[in-house]
Amino acid sequence: GFTPENRAYSQTRVFLRLVGPLYGIFVGFLLLFTGLSRRFRDMAHGLGHRLYVRVLVYFTLYATAIFVLSLPLAWFEEYALEHQYGLSTQSFGGWLGDSLKGHVFSIVAVGVVPLLALAWGRIVASPRRWWAWIAAGTLPVALVAIVLQPIVFDPLFNKFTPLHDAALRSDILALGARAGIPGRNVYEVDMSAKTKKINAYVSGFGASQRIVLWDTALKGLKHDEILFVMGHEMGHYVLGHMWKYLAVVSLGAFAAFWACAQLAGALVRRFGAQWGVEGVSDLAAMPALFLSLTIVTLVTMPAMNALSCQVEHESDV
Repeated sequence: GFTPENRAYSQTRVFLRLVGPLYGIFVGFLLLFTGLSRRFRDMAHGLGHRLYVRVLVYFTLYATAIFVLSLPLAWFEEYALEHQYGLSTQSFGGWLGDSLKGHVFSIVAVGVVPLLALAWGRIVASPRRWWAWIAAGTLPVALVAIVLQPIVFDPLFNKFTPLHDAALRSDILALGARAGIPGRNVYEVDMSAKTKKINAYVSGFGASQRIVLWDTALKGLKHDEILFVMGHEMGHYVLGHMWKYLAVVSLGAFAAFWACAQLAGALVRRFGAQWGVEGVSDLAAMPALFLSLTIVTLVTMPAMNALSCQVEHESDV
């Protein structure tokens, strides 16, 4: 059962899941009402005439402002709280370095794969139907992200190596074979440099699919316990939970982006003159769109949590 200590930790994490989005909404309004968003837009327009350049410049300034303003809360949630309960082994410098890498990666991704510029182009070209175009692009973007995450994003933060324990690797693959899962690469990752928590997961699909064990699990669990954990993770694969989740997200995206468009439009009509924003297609309106999406996500969080509990229970069974 729960001890008073891990109950307090769990309750704090739940509280932060609510506070995080609310703080994000506050920061979005802060950028709009202080005129920072308007200034970022003017700087972006002054540095380039092409939409792609303007969006990239604006997003770099916007994302950096969000990163700096959200850093105190991120520090508490990801660093201070974990150290308070003796769950983290990462230095402050290591944590800050990972945070900066994540921030830079998001900007580089927008530059190399100009999805945001393309999305903003749809807002400019179709101010009333842009939400449908973006919702339609949710599934292909999610599929590409799933393929690339284990081979591009994850290695930026941790070192992945083939599982050294040959006997355990053989047993994991045999367990997968019993469930009809094709043989995949089994990796271990050096999470002990950052945390004392235990985890294992299956990520990617097709050629990028891999089974990953945190080295904390290898050190903290017995052989049969690791196989038990892997049985749960393989349950997700056998029951097709990833595909079901993608279907729910893809279909739900139409409702979510429609609601986001209505809310952002209403905010711009009410406060646009005060913000110096001419319409939803104005780059300076980007915080309004993102905070609207955050509000919609927050409202749907209970339903998504219920779905998560259901699939976790199914995988346990």
